[in-house]
Amino acid sequence: MANNRKCAICGKMYSYCPGCGEDKDKPAWMTTFDSNNCRMIYKITSNYIGKAITIDQAREQLKEYDLTRTDKYNEVIAERIDEIMKIENPKFTKKKKKTAYSEQTE
Repeated sequence: MANNRKCAICGKMYSYCPGCGEDKDKPAWMTTFDSNNCRMIYKITSNYIGKAITIDQAREQLKEYDLTRTDKYNEVIAERIDEIMKIENPKFTKKKKKTAYSEQTE
């Protein structure tokens, strides 16, 4: 069977035929996702977008999955992953240091 499906998350082409003997026992989510990794990334980001979980919960959950190829992911999902994984801590923001040169030019 040829690659007849395209993963909604990573865009990878894969084969799945729910009515075929070799795929009949595979999970139904394979109609949309090529792997459990992509399925769970979708589930977590969707739960975050729908406010079912907090950003901290989403971050902790996403840490359990492979996010190394986000450059290949669906644009909306990649943007949400970036938003979730971005850690901002206002207590530790860097202040711009003044140098002798910058003090002279101000």
